Amino acid sequence: MGASEFTRASLRDILNIIFKRKYQILLFFFVTFAMVVIGTLGILLYRPVYEANAQILVKMGRESIYNPATGGTSPVLSISYEDQINSEIEILRSRYLSSEVVAFLGPSNIYPDDGFFSSLLSWLQKKIPPWFQNKKTPT
Repeated sequence: MGASEFTRASLRDILNIIFKRKYQILLFFFVTFAMVVIGTLGILLYRPVYEANAQILVKMGRESIYNPATGGTSPVLSISYEDQINSEIEILRSRYLSSEVVAFLGPSNIYPDDGFFSSLLSWLQKKIPPWFQNKKTPT
């Protein structure tokens, strides 16, 4: 028997090895399966977070400068730069501007219904009997 001689494994030998190591094989299978399931659920349930930054350039215009009618005095700045910035911030945070933006874009673009609870709600609405749902009566 030389070093180059190999004995051929029979089917019985292979099955013997598999049955001896069945717990390790099952453990490997279930751990791999669990990791794939967790990874898939993580990808499907992950909601991306988008972050946006904006800068607004506020310039002092003619409306902020007091120009006396007499020609002997120089123009005077009637409002401070900080007050002008605070005025612009208040305009951007105003309820009126917010409602105009929502009316222009539409609520469905700002608050999309693609989450788990909205799909659960639509599924439940399909399963509720029609006689149990609220119906609007004509007046």
